[in-house]
Amino acid sequence: MRQQQNKNLLKQQQQQQQQQETQQQQKQQQQQHPMRMLLQLLQRLPQQLQEAVAAAAAAEAGEKTLGVRV
Repeated sequence: MRQQQNKNLLKQQQQQQQQQETQQQQKQQQQQHPMRMLLQLLQRLPQQLQEAVAAAAAAEAGEKTLGVRV
């Protein structure tokens, strides 16, 4: 009976340790993550600006030719 309880306790401790380790890893990833996201956004910005300008120009052109606001 007692051996079984000891085994269960040992299992619980191991699981808790694993959970703590994975939580620490996740925290580390979250700390590095925002900078990586910012860099990706900055790299994508020129393309997004071009698309926005193109869309605005197209909307303006459509407005002039059709006389309808988009």
